[in-house]
Amino acid sequence: MNTDNAEIVFDEHLKLYILLKDKIKFESLLHEHEIPYYFDAEQIANENMFRYLIRESDKEKVDVILKENQVHIQKENLLVTDYKDQHKTTLLFIKVAAIVIAITLFLILLNAYL
Repeated sequence: MNTDNAEIVFDEHLKLYILLKDKIKFESLLHEHEIPYYFDAEQIANENMFRYLIRESDKEKVDVILKENQVHIQKENLLVTDYKDQHKTTLLFIKVAAIVIAITLFLILLNAYL
């Protein structure tokens, strides 16, 4: 199967992000089931995720393949949830910093009275 399917870019397509550890498995499953895809080497989400484009019409086949073989993906619209996770982490950091500052001030005041 030819992996240079640039015409997929111009068709209705899905953008899937695959982890580095699942890259070879995902590609071999696509080849095995003769599902054309386009690997967007220019668009790497980060060093651990790679972007693939598949036709919208192949969505159901790919979903079944991924579930059967336990390959984890992220769709482009799900990447926004990373910001929510980052927001939660920031709030946790602020809470921990506030507790540390409160304990430090308490110890300074306690030391001043003793």
